[in-house]
Amino acid sequence: MNTKVYIALFSILLFAQLRAQQDVGVSQINNPTSGCQVGNASTNINVIVRNYSATSAFPNTISVKYTINSGPVHSELIGALLGPNASFNFTFFQTENFSACGNYQLKIWAVKAGDPNHANDTLNYLFVNECNITPGIITGPSNLCYGINNDSLKVTGGTFSYTYQWYKKSPIPGAFVATGNTTNTFYLNGLTDTSAYYVRYLGVFCPSVNSAVFGVGISPTIVTGSPSPDLSLCIDNVVGNVSVSGFTQNVADWEQSNNGGATWISTGNAVPSLNINYLTNSALFRAKVASGTCGTKYSDTISVEVQPLVIPGTISGATNVCYGTNVTNLTLSGNANDYGFEWYSSTDNITFTPTGITSPLFTAYYLTQDTYYKVVLQGDQCSDVETPVVTLIVDPAINTGTMSPNLTVCETNIS
Repeated sequence: MNTKVYIALFSILLFAQLRAQQDVGVSQINNPTSGCQVGNASTNINVIVRNYSATSAFPNTISVKYTINSGPVHSELIGALLGPNASFNFTFFQTENFSACGNYQLKIWAVKAGDPNHANDTLNYLFVNECNITPGIITGPSNLCYGINNDSLKVTGGTFSYTYQWYKKSPIPGAFVATGNTTNTFYLNGLTDTSAYYVRYLGVFCPSVNSAVFGVGISPTIVTGSPSPDLSLCIDNVVGNVSVSGFTQNVADWEQSNNGGATWISTGNAVPSLNINYLTNSALFRAKVASGTCGTKYSDTISVEVQPLVIPGTISGATNVCYGTNVTNLTLSGNANDYGFEWYSSTDNITFTPTGITSPLFTAYYLTQDTYYKVVLQGDQCSDVETPVVTLIVDPAINTGTMSPNLTVCETNIS
């Protein structure tokens, strides 16, 4: 065989053998990157694929694959030539939804037929999409009886925190110290001084946050607890209750005052929550808390306001005005409400816009087209109401017409 031909055949066989044994692998993961609030619903995974061989890899001969949390395998081909010892920045066409907060275990690898070294094919990556931490809420007694208390605080709620710890107010003004307690319950035993607590939630990528400070007071007698907020109700829907929480003894009675607290009468209800559906007028309520050791004490009062229905009243004034030269007053009267009202106007009796006028007197200036007016009265807990619509009709301006020219005539020819 001719030497040159032999050498050429040998080179072709050697090149084919080397190409068949090309070593490729994923050397780097660029996207996604762990962080705070970094996930989204359409994320492209991006990696660096490396050709560790001395020969080029032809297009569509390398597959890049991945799985998420050991799920289905997704595979795509590299459609470009990958030169010797070269790297390729590869982005999958497939997008993934990483919008949910949490951990995602990614396994990404490259596959080429005949790859002799699988040790460098694969990268495993834990992608963490940590969402902003929402601190929990501390609940428990806000007041305890001096020295004989045995209670606890609890923290509930809170999201995306890996650890948290209770902090307690220290003797140094304004300072708090870690307690070492990393459970959801903090026990209060034999307290004799007021104190305050908060829970610190520790983030990895997102900022750490603290819960609201929760104070615990010490009463020398009894703890009456915290009354529910004041209520405002409409007379046509008196539905609700008043309650007290955080007390350390017993609710012995609820008392009601119908004259602003001047006198009080018993309701005969020894329960933490009192139904007030029977009310027809505003009243004050207080809980009577009793204990054999701490005596008797009343809670703070709860005001229950029963609001009357809104009376719209009527609008009076002119009904016709002259085009462009008018200044016309409209007056609201006979209305009854305590929460304000506002005049509205419209040129089509369909779409009304607020005028900003909140007094009973409304002045319309220089109207050039028919205009409609109404007043909307706010009702707070009762429904808003509107007056009937009134119309200002714009009459056309008087047109005096055109006079003929002046004349000069002879005295003897006047006709």
